Amino acid sequence: MKLRIREGVAMTFCALSPPAAGGMTVCDGRVPGRFTAVVPMPLDRSVVFLRINMMEAVRTESRYRFIPFASLLFLAALTGCPPQSGPAGPIAYVSPQELASKLGLRIADSSSAHLTLTNGIDNVTIFPGLTGRIYINGKPYGTPNKAISQNGQVYTMAPAIEMIRLELRRLADSRTGGKPPPPAPRPPRSGRCNATIVVDAGHGGTDPGTRSVTGTAEKTIVFDIATRLAASLSPRCGRVIMTRTTDRKIDLEERAAIAERTRCDLFVSIHADWAERRSASGATLYISRNSSNTSYAIARSIHAALVRNGIESNGIQRAGFIVLKNHSRPAVLVETGFASNWSDARKLDSAAFRAKIAEAIADGIVEYFAK
Repeated sequence: MKLRIREGVAMTFCALSPPAAGGMTVCDGRVPGRFTAVVPMPLDRSVVFLRINMMEAVRTESRYRFIPFASLLFLAALTGCPPQSGPAGPIAYVSPQELASKLGLRIADSSSAHLTLTNGIDNVTIFPGLTGRIYINGKPYGTPNKAISQNGQVYTMAPAIEMIRLELRRLADSRTGGKPPPPAPRPPRSGRCNATIVVDAGHGGTDPGTRSVTGTAEKTIVFDIATRLAASLSPRCGRVIMTRTTDRKIDLEERAAIAERTRCDLFVSIHADWAERRSASGATLYISRNSSNTSYAIARSIHAALVRNGIESNGIQRAGFIVLKNHSRPAVLVETGFASNWSDARKLDSAAFRAKIAEAIADGIVEYFAK
């Protein structure tokens, strides 16, 4: 039998043969072996409807006719054929690596269930399948069915690249007022920065915070880093205040009150992160959802210093943490690494790494205030 395919106004023919297990084998007759798919369905003389995303394959009196070509792509995805990215294919798909390269993003998470790309500020998450969508910062864009899952990865339709690029550009313009982004921060200057800095070591006392996979309490890790940070800032800044200098618990509201009471130029809170996804790694910077431009600029300076010192940074995120939002002062919360990740946890246990990240954070702060 022959399967007649309608693709726009062009017509082609594909071979159709029933396998012994019951069903039919569909392939693209133009290129042998391409889009081969086994469709499990009864091959009797009754009328059979195979509905795929509002499309039908209809068998009537042993004749199949007019199945849209996109149906074959879907069937191919179900049966293990690789996605088509070459010019001969009617629809081109790109791998996660190629998509990240074209958009200037990095891969934050990749599996057969979803793909997440990020630039440290904006996040693009793509879900495959007929109902799968593309989400940018949690908001859906475009129509469903823009990606397929294959070989443990999500492959995205090439036409979707421009849509994602335009939206990322719009988001960037909305943050800068359409102006070009400011130049990259300069290397730290020597000398003093005339600023009051409050250094907040998270948790403490009866509040241990999270516990790393190596067994170390977060309060121990961050107190050491915060102490090193304060020691690095003291010779270079006008005034440095620590919210705690011993292992004691301080309420979040009291920490925020210290920022307000001291009228500090920056409140910087030190923490260690945790994620159920154990592959998550690197430092992350948080500012309040309603933060001032100053908080963002300081966070950007710290991020640049981390990267310059060879420390993985996931960039800047916005959050509603009490120590960021319950006062009027510029504030940045630094998650120094993921205690849930074995590699990060070992680093956070290392005195050398604690000293390195404390110095990098100090460099970013001094760099901003010394301008």
